[in-house]
Amino acid sequence: MLILALLIFTAYAVTDPVSLFFVPYHKIIFFVNLLAYLIGPLLYFYLKVTLTDNFRFQKKDILHIVPFMVMMILSIIFILPQSNFIIWKYKPRIFNTSFLLSFNLVYFIVAMRLLKKNNSKKNMATKVMWLLLVSFIVLWLIKLIFLVILNFFRIYKYCPHMTSLYSICAFFFINSIAFFASRKSEFYNQLKRYEISSLQKSEMDSYKSKLINLMEKNKPYLNQSLSLSDLVNQLAIPHRELSQVINETFNKNFYDFINSYRIGDFKQILDNGSNNKRIILEIAYKVGFNSKSAFNRAFKKHTGITPKEYKKSIHRAIRSN
Repeated sequence: MLILALLIFTAYAVTDPVSLFFVPYHKIIFFVNLLAYLIGPLLYFYLKVTLTDNFRFQKKDILHIVPFMVMMILSIIFILPQSNFIIWKYKPRIFNTSFLLSFNLVYFIVAMRLLKKNNSKKNMATKVMWLLLVSFIVLWLIKLIFLVILNFFRIYKYCPHMTSLYSICAFFFINSIAFFASRKSEFYNQLKRYEISSLQKSEMDSYKSKLINLMEKNKPYLNQSLSLSDLVNQLAIPHRELSQVINETFNKNFYDFINSYRIGDFKQILDNGSNNKRIILEIAYKVGFNSKSAFNRAFKKHTGITPKEYKKSIHRAIRSN
């Protein structure tokens, strides 16, 4: 975020006619722009740290900043000695920009592979990461297309405007994602919540077995006001550890876990031909839901279709038989 903020400022500093006031500082601005070589590696490691359990930086990870260091050294050798240096009159600039975009593209591809590998988790974290990555790629393509076109037609004065627009869009888009992610508590709860947990695998398996046994035999989910504390009391399992079992072994938060059982009962009742005439909402209340909106939302989330669509599919199956 800091680098994007700096890139926004430097892009603004070399826009026409503002650049007239920053001409003496074009060398400094050029060196600051080299920080863009860290965008790809930082995005990659952000995903790596978020999605990989017990991630630790290693010495070999320093290699990711080598391109940035090389470009910095080359710039010191060839740019620093120049007098009257103007960024947009520097001819090798287009090659530097092309290499930069290609360099970051490699990281976008690697990051996509990392996300695809972890996509089976299907939690809020991976969804937000996909949105973040796709937004970067879209912005990258826009910048590439416009810079190539502008440089091809030698319309250099609009290049800094495009760079500024690119950075501003990235800055505000990422802030928007961060804001909406913060509104979803499960996003943060699923990241590193249990990193220092002392719960052993054998204990987790035992708790999981107890939980499943309770859900199948006693059906506590039929209680519309069921809470995690209620399950804690019934199972005599510590609150934090029961939450960890649900989050990690079922890959669901508490409400999704409970609703999966309610929806299972709903489908079982509806699949019974003798109950097809019952009102959908009546069955929803019977299996533990306390409102129509909560039921419809949960059903669509778990099945991908609405309750009415599911009921129609049952009718079609009955008629075909």
